[in-house]
Amino acid sequence: RWQSGGWYKSCQPRGTTMIVRVEGRPVPQARAQTTRNGTFYPPASSHYRAVLKQALWLSAKQQGWPMGYKGKCELRMVISLTTPAKRGDATNYAKQVEDAIEAAGLVANDNQIVAPAPLVLNGQAEDYLWAQLVPITDAALEDRATRWMLEAE
Repeated sequence: RWQSGGWYKSCQPRGTTMIVRVEGRPVPQARAQTTRNGTFYPPASSHYRAVLKQALWLSAKQQGWPMGYKGKCELRMVISLTTPAKRGDATNYAKQVEDAIEAAGLVANDNQIVAPAPLVLNGQAEDYLWAQLVPITDAALEDRATRWMLEAE
């Protein structure tokens, strides 16, 4: 069941899973620009990261996500675009969300996040980003390792 929350939508969690949907065109993570005055990110990228950070923080509070989570977690993402992106690929979108998750304080370090490539849908009716953060248990890691070994044979 979706709950409206202004410019973001939050879904009720199942266990400790956190889900967020951010309306508007997603912006991929841009490369840092280095000048004589220091290093900075382009304004569009910085602004979108701030929007993501706020949406993630609010959703985490609503859904009871443990702030500063120390374990591994999986990030599942869907990027919906009305027109194909001119710049950035799926990994740039994922990095933008990973950085926002760390900045919002949801995890201690973005190295804890396992992120398969996000699903990018072009030609959709609306622009949005949907993300789900799921804790990974030791049993799930062992199951995945076993499955990967079997698939490699």
